Amino acid sequence: MFSPPPFGLSLESEPLCVASSRKAFQLQRQVSRVRKEFDCWDRILFEALHHE
Repeated sequence: MFSPPPFGLSLESEPLCVASSRKAFQLQRQVSRVRKEFDCWDRILFEALHHE
């Protein structure tokens, strides 16, 4: 008798999981890059405002 694989181990759901984790990783890198740029602008604005 054939028994289905345990939940989460089906072959078709694995690539989706891998793809979503890769997408999440790319998103994280993008967010960190944007945050670096924002920190840079934040510093520039701070110095500009407190220079007078």
